[in-house]
Amino acid sequence: LPLDECPMAMTLSEGRAIRGQEIVIERPDGTRRLVLPHPEAMRNAEGAVVGAIDMLIDITDRKEAERAVAHLASIVTWSTDSIIGIDLSGIVRSWNGATEKLYGHFAHEMIGQPVSRIIPPQRLDEVPRILERIKLGQTIEPYETIRRRKDGTDVTISLTVSPVIDHQKRVIGA
Repeated sequence: LPLDECPMAMTLSEGRAIRGQEIVIERPDGTRRLVLPHPEAMRNAEGAVVGAIDMLIDITDRKEAERAVAHLASIVTWSTDSIIGIDLSGIVRSWNGATEKLYGHFAHEMIGQPVSRIIPPQRLDEVPRILERIKLGQTIEPYETIRRRKDGTDVTISLTVSPVIDHQKRVIGA
């Protein structure tokens, strides 16, 4: 980073705090970290800048986590496989483009609705059984079943259901 673009140097020369600029620092061991600097000018009694203090907030791990989440979201969004996310009550929380094509329902029509909307009446007993196993952290191995499209036609699918686990290792959906 050229000195004239360094937030601390700018704070010293201009007397104002420079905020929101992410910069890369290099540690003595050669590792690099992404930080948010928070320089603050120090003034004497007459108001002249006599120095500055700086706090660097390391945001490297947060940025890497954000990239990982965005990457996974992109995989789900653009997958050619139908991927539906539900909570433990069987309410649809996510519905990707491949699912729209398969069932004919747009995401905005299904998110917030019971997944049972795409299950024929003779198969509704599958939902409670699946949810009970998911609550125990079990994965439902692929099996053939029937689901119903928006136009009322049935489609035979191979269904796999996996638990969704939060950061506290609790099952929160499927």
